[in-house]
Amino acid sequence: GKGNHIAVNRSYTDWSVEGDLFEDGTPGVAINDGISDIALGTNVQWIDENTITFDIDLTSVPVGTYDVVVINGCGDQERGVGEDMLTVLEWIEVVGDPNIDTVTGFDAPFDITIDPTSDQVGIVYTNYWVEWTVDYASSTPERYSWWNYFVSQNPTMWYTDSQMSLIWYAHDAYPWYPGQNECWSWCDWDAWQSTNSQWQPGPTNEMKDISNLQGSNYIWGIFDWSDNPGGPYCSFMRSYADYNIAYPAHVLAPWYDGTGTSGVVMDNLLAMDMGQFVGPLHDIYILEDLPASDTAVVELWQINVDPPSIEQPTYGNVSFGEDLLYDAFDVTTDSSYYIYVLDRNSDGDPQIWAYDTDGILYGWTEPLDTDDVSGDPLRIEAHLSKTPDEVHMLHSDGVTRFVM
Repeated sequence: GKGNHIAVNRSYTDWSVEGDLFEDGTPGVAINDGISDIALGTNVQWIDENTITFDIDLTSVPVGTYDVVVINGCGDQERGVGEDMLTVLEWIEVVGDPNIDTVTGFDAPFDITIDPTSDQVGIVYTNYWVEWTVDYASSTPERYSWWNYFVSQNPTMWYTDSQMSLIWYAHDAYPWYPGQNECWSWCDWDAWQSTNSQWQPGPTNEMKDISNLQGSNYIWGIFDWSDNPGGPYCSFMRSYADYNIAYPAHVLAPWYDGTGTSGVVMDNLLAMDMGQFVGPLHDIYILEDLPASDTAVVELWQINVDPPSIEQPTYGNVSFGEDLLYDAFDVTTDSSYYIYVLDRNSDGDPQIWAYDTDGILYGWTEPLDTDDVSGDPLRIEAHLSKTPDEVHMLHSDGVTRFVM
């Protein structure tokens, strides 16, 4: 066979390998690391001179790329080697009940967020906040009369301080606040407040996403500032959740353009998330659509924000996912610093990919069918206090949880 094929570390049945001049008898198949066979095929069947079928258990095979070895069934039983034919990844699999119904009785959902300290789940709907227990066994709906004036497709997040749990959300407030365009707002269950951005309004500017640094009260957001004089810019905002102070930091169009160099693709930022601070820099992962090449890319940006100041984030020289992602939706990070991307393949099936901090592909859900995810994929969020961490996918019919 030709090309590289992706599998996960689990058992498979009725695989096939294609080639030339396969001989009947007692053929064999093995996965080889270049030195020795590390997994052997069972139930190996000669079909014809071009096809052999087999079962194989990859459960104990480490993440990596391997050769596929075929041993002819008779004669001198020559070995044929397909070099680097198989990439084995960690299996991101459904845990618990799939398709948990969090939709019946509410209107359309569009984002999910999880408080890592209290295990509360927040789902935002067109007209509601709904606070769920982390097992989705019970919920507390909250309706706000002003909600539909502010909500856009932008996502939400939790932040918990010593006094209360806060839900922050990002929205495009134009033209509701004359003289301002983007704003951050948050609410507890009884009241709401708002923090406006420090930039002049523009109808093509748009807040894209917000996130907090794991284990801190730093709130970060990204938006394109494409119609600002002297731009286009992409801007970061930073705020203390407890002090309501915003710090802008502007980046003059160094975003990735899909050709291996930086470029201007300001309107195609999709989402962001932040890992745990390990010093001296904060890691910010940006998911960016590349429509010209029908793919997407995740970029690592970094900034040192202690003490608070207006600083330029810098590109962290890590980009990944291009030529693999097809229709990306969201990005999240877990407490082990793996980066997950919610995607939908060319067949329309949702998948989650996981990368390590070097941008190396590490885990994968095989294409998910309607038994696992019955609705359209929307967003993902890591539940950090689980062991191992769970990734919760919100879809239009409910929530499905995964572990790697």
